[in-house]
Amino acid sequence: MKTMELSESEVRVIEEIRQKDEQGRATRRTALEVLRTAFEYERWLQREGMGSTYSTFCDDFGYGAESRIFELVQQVRKIAYGERI
Repeated sequence: MKTMELSESEVRVIEEIRQKDEQGRATRRTALEVLRTAFEYERWLQREGMGSTYSTFCDDFGYGAESRIFELVQQVRKIAYGERI
């Protein structure tokens, strides 16, 4: 296989592409995590007959202190309930 020297600008372009690709993968992983967690949390809330709060999410549901995920899960729940939660 032939090797070649890349200029600094070519290396930067490749690094930018790789970074964008990784950001896309990270976004997709987060989306799946939020959707899975929202489904499991909602199912758990209904089974337990509880209302949703940050402390319920962390302490009772047991997700952990991940406020960003909680906020995103709450957004999914609001959309699912037509903003009436």
